[in-house]
Amino acid sequence: MTRDEKKTNIENMAESVMSVKNPAEQSMMFMAMSAYAEGKAAGKAEERQRYKKEAG
Repeated sequence: MTRDEKKTNIENMAESVMSVKNPAEQSMMFMAMSAYAEGKAAGKAEERQRYKKEAG
């Protein structure tokens, strides 16, 4: 997936979230996206540590 495709995908997701009128549903969507981003960042950090351990 190219950078432009990722950008378009994120923009579409943001528009989708903002079109939800129920504040509780919107909040739940934000929490889910935040949890996903945190999990992805944690996975990358773990992968970096593993790489450093194997290389070092």
